[in-house]
Amino acid sequence: QNIPWDEVPDNVWLGVTITGEETDEEQLKLLEQLVRVRATLHFVSFEPLLGPITCEVLDMIESFDIVRWVIVGVQTKPTKLPKLEWINEIIDCVWYESMGNVTLFMKNNLRKMAPAIKEFQEWELGDGMIQEFPKCHNET
Repeated sequence: QNIPWDEVPDNVWLGVTITGEETDEEQLKLLEQLVRVRATLHFVSFEPLLGPITCEVLDMIESFDIVRWVIVGVQTKPTKLPKLEWINEIIDCVWYESMGNVTLFMKNNLRKMAPAIKEFQEWELGDGMIQEFPKCHNET
């Protein structure tokens, strides 16, 4: 929200943090501000995930074809675990629906919840954790 640039340097990955404690309107505003600025890579961090993410935000991430990486994690010190349905909603609406256009990185601090998180055969790690990194423009 404080970036005055029309464009950022090519080596910058630009992201926003949405925790779920914001109002629906605040969540949408953060995402709209992010996608207005040209960057090599756009990402959204849901860390710490402290509340539900509005369906409109998740749909925008999936449909805008701009955000390439989503990060999900918990609050630490003191630990505050998110509800499983919040995580599963992100997985359904962003990762699964985007069919590979949006990569997902589940932080290690979610491991204690992994057995209860929705299971997809596509998940790369056997413990239920998705830990993907996005590809940049110059990668093949």
